[in-house]
Amino acid sequence: MTQMKNERPELKVNGSDQSEPRFNRTEIKERFKLELIKVRDNFFNSANDANSVANDAEGAMQSHSDTTKAQQSWLANALGGLGKNLDRVLADWDVTFPKEFSDKIGLGSIVFLKELGYGDEEWFYLMPFGGGISIKIGDEEIKGLNIESVLGRNLSGGEKGQQVEYQAHPNDTEIQRFRILEVL
Repeated sequence: MTQMKNERPELKVNGSDQSEPRFNRTEIKERFKLELIKVRDNFFNSANDANSVANDAEGAMQSHSDTTKAQQSWLANALGGLGKNLDRVLADWDVTFPKEFSDKIGLGSIVFLKELGYGDEEWFYLMPFGGGISIKIGDEEIKGLNIESVLGRNLSGGEKGQQVEYQAHPNDTEIQRFRILEVL
């Protein structure tokens, strides 16, 4: 395939052409970083809003049930703390990820999983923070997966073809089962 200098290669998710990259790791890393910056900014903006509500509440606390000031102050402190934690993650973002990748799953891996109970197939990007956010590359959605989450810990060190089983929560009776279809 002939490519102009500024063109990105076509996404080959289910194709068999292994000479072209399925995803550009640098692009994925940067796009997740941008999403985390948005999350951080939302934490700080929400903390400011909660702090304003606490400051604007009338008078001193009158009774134990008059908790608007206290609750909004606690909320502002918690949200501000989350924003600061995310600031630290973002400050180290470029040095956190390994420079070289292997066939074993680790931080920065792009993993294609099949959930064996329902048959769902999904792409995940293992990162130090940010479970629950996702990006779109072409027609594919890639979900951020915190490497410290239950699934992230169970995937770490895994390889293509392996099956991963775990209980999502200690009180769950259901065992989650995934097959690792691809590791990029």
